[in-house]
Amino acid sequence: MLKKLINPYYHSPTNNSLDLLSIHVPRSGTSAFKKLLQKLYGKSAIMYAYDEAKLEAIREGKKLAMNTRVLHGPFPASQALKNQFPDAKLITWLRDPVQRVISHYYYWKDIPPHGNPDHDLFLTRTYTIEEFVEEFSIHLQVMSLFQSFEVSDFDFIGIAENYSSEIIGLAQLMQWKRYPDYRVHLNENKTLTHSTEMKLKELLKDEIAIYEEVKRARDML
Repeated sequence: MLKKLINPYYHSPTNNSLDLLSIHVPRSGTSAFKKLLQKLYGKSAIMYAYDEAKLEAIREGKKLAMNTRVLHGPFPASQALKNQFPDAKLITWLRDPVQRVISHYYYWKDIPPHGNPDHDLFLTRTYTIEEFVEEFSIHLQVMSLFQSFEVSDFDFIGIAENYSSEIIGLAQLMQWKRYPDYRVHLNENKTLTHSTEMKLKELLKDEIAIYEEVKRARDML
C-alpha cells in the first residue's frame, strides 16, 4: 500500500511468481519500456540478464530472488524457460530490421569503449555497415533469440514504431491499470545507397520475415 502511495503506477503482484519474461532486441526502442517497467514494478523487482553469468544461472535453473517479477535481457526464448516460469508472459519488441541495424551501427560508432570485446574490435578500423552486420553477426541477433520459437509462441510481440498504441494492448494483457506514457525516440534520419539497402535486406531477410509476420497479424485484428 505504501508503494502505491509513493508511486501511483506501482503494479501490485497477485502472487509470488514471475510476471514477465522480456526479451531485449538491441536498438529496438526499449529504453522507454525499461523505464516503464521500473515504474510499474520497482527497480529491485527487475533482473537484468545481460551478462553471461546471469544468463548461465538462468539456463541452469537457479532460483531468482523472491521479489523478482520481471526478467529482462537478450536471452533466447526456450521451452525450458517457459516451463521454469509457467505463469510469466513471454514478450519482446521488434523494429524495422534495416533501421535497427543502422541504429546499431551508428550507436557503436558514437560510444567509447566499455568492455565489450566485439565493440573494441569494431573501433580498431572503419567498417562499412555491411561488414559490420556480417563480421559481428548482427543479422543473426533476432534469429538467435527466437531459436525454435514461432511468433505465435509469444504472448506479445510489440512493434517499436507503434509503441504508443502497442503498449495499450500489452497493458491489457498484463492487467496494468495505470502506466507512465513514455515516448520512444527512434533515430531514422540516416540514408543508405540503394545497393547497400538491398544488401542489408538480403542479410536480414529472416528477421524481416518475422517483423512482417507480426505486422500482418496486427493488421488482421
